[in-house]
Amino acid sequence: MSLKFSFRELTLAANQKLRVHEVASFFMLVSDTGTKRVQISIDDDPFSGCPVGYEYLEKKEDEYYSHIDFKNPNAAQVTIEYIMSSGLVRSSPTIIALSDILAELRGDTTPENWGIVLVDPATATEILAANVDRKGLLIQLVSGTTCGVFLGFDNTVTIDKFFRALQSDEYIYDGVLMMNDYRGPIWGKSTGADVSVSVGEW
Repeated sequence: MSLKFSFRELTLAANQKLRVHEVASFFMLVSDTGTKRVQISIDDDPFSGCPVGYEYLEKKEDEYYSHIDFKNPNAAQVTIEYIMSSGLVRSSPTIIALSDILAELRGDTTPENWGIVLVDPATATEILAANVDRKGLLIQLVSGTTCGVFLGFDNTVTIDKFFRALQSDEYIYDGVLMMNDYRGPIWGKSTGADVSVSVGEW
């Protein structure tokens, strides 16, 4: 089964009660800034304190809850974070990996690499090297560029073998590529003169 996790951050005022409409089968609280545990009720179950890191609810396959009520018992504002999934996740390897999933959903605080790369028209240019720590990347034609760039996954990229063409002229602008969850290299070849592209990975 393919798992899709969602990450939420929620701020509750002192003694606030709030209903959030969600459709999922798994719920886990991952942080709580209060001194007293936030209380939750899923699909109108009785309210109870929810500890951080506790697998609070997991429905059977093809069963889902539709709403969650949160109640802040503290005399001050609190912020909580939680994750949900619409897939079945009960297995030791999956539960152990939840911290890694949370880290990816939150995103990095610092980039892996960013800058400007000059793409050659005669030979393929490595725009981004393989990076095992990469979560996402962006490649964009620099403003004012009139030539395009063909992108490939290795140095055999040509105008006849590519997976994406970045192009810009007075009639069309399609000069941006963004990818998630690909950690391999990206190569490019320009369609005319040297072309500058801005790159970033995180």
